[in-house]
Amino acid sequence: MYAVFIDFRAAFDKASRSAIFRIVESMGVGWKLRRLLKGILQEDEVVVFNGIRELDPLTQTTGVAQGDCLSSLLFVLLLAELPREIAKEVRSVQVLLYADDLVIYGERRIAVQMAVNALEKFCQGKGLHINEEKTVAMKFRGGGRLSKCDKMWVKGVEIPFENEVTYLGIKLRSCGSYEGHIRERVRKAKVAIARVRKPQMLGMGTALRVFGLCIAPVVSYGIPVIWEKLNEKHLAALESVKASFLKRSLGVAAGTKNRVVYSLVGTGSFIEDVRTMFKLELTHSATLYLQSFQEKIRGVESEGVLGQTLAMTTRRWREPGRPGRSLVIRVSVHGLHGEFCWGKGCFVAGEGCRCRYCGGECRQYHLWDCPAQEGVQFRRSVTRAQNECVVKGIYDM
Repeated sequence: MYAVFIDFRAAFDKASRSAIFRIVESMGVGWKLRRLLKGILQEDEVVVFNGIRELDPLTQTTGVAQGDCLSSLLFVLLLAELPREIAKEVRSVQVLLYADDLVIYGERRIAVQMAVNALEKFCQGKGLHINEEKTVAMKFRGGGRLSKCDKMWVKGVEIPFENEVTYLGIKLRSCGSYEGHIRERVRKAKVAIARVRKPQMLGMGTALRVFGLCIAPVVSYGIPVIWEKLNEKHLAALESVKASFLKRSLGVAAGTKNRVVYSLVGTGSFIEDVRTMFKLELTHSATLYLQSFQEKIRGVESEGVLGQTLAMTTRRWREPGRPGRSLVIRVSVHGLHGEFCWGKGCFVAGEGCRCRYCGGECRQYHLWDCPAQEGVQFRRSVTRAQNECVVKGIYDM
């Protein structure tokens, strides 16, 4: 499959107003509406101030105003007849249009080239100019190199073939994989997460609503289009965004198990949320992923990692303004094992773990048994955190 992604140079600024008027008139639009449209698109003068003085006024006779909701419709009118004009030249190609984002594709390279040539003729007299510097082509294939004859031209300039192109915000790869799109969505979602200020002070209900309003739309963009092509690895990458946000809201380490975080907050899988939101069919990959997710959540209770602090026996730590929540949760999840164990970065107790303070065996929750002075100080800090989290909440009445 060959595809050419067309870029127009200053499309909205150079669109021919006279061509728009002719198209509107040919559609049978009433004279009152035509007169109103001519009033909107009448000649106007633009004055540029260069910081020192105003330059001579320039008369503007072309283009439609960018940002105006009417402009997109008027621009679409310019290209509305393009699919029909191309079909007159060649019928074996398809045309996708979204405002000035245009792609022409087909299985035969010669047919696609003929369609591009027809586009060049169509643009004449409409004020549209193809930007040959940004127009690219792609050959969708299972693998291998391009053929020597895989060459295309626009306006006499050879179009470069790319292996990855972004169209309407979705990254397309020549091999048909959407891994690049998933990776880009995850990256942008994590940028959005970093912009949320002090999520640790939010109540968990509010944190989930913030995620749904500010983060979920970023990471789920385009997912309904590629849903059936996603595998378990892709779904896990999307799920990691919600887990990252919850960890930041709880104030726990990034290495904390996702299953523990979901169990603490009492929320479901993001993949299931997306499927419900967009009313998507349950694919084979989604079924396997959700089954694995539920098994991990059920395994949290058998692991015995929760309920190790007094604060965890209530739900008040989920409320907003609990400054001691982070420490209480970390103690509940892994008992601050990394603070006591000699092993660098060791958060899960195992054979041979020794306490760096008392020298004794360092179990997962050695915090509660350490006789050293440092252990006593940690226990006092945890007690104060519990009081802040359960008793002295900022918003307590």
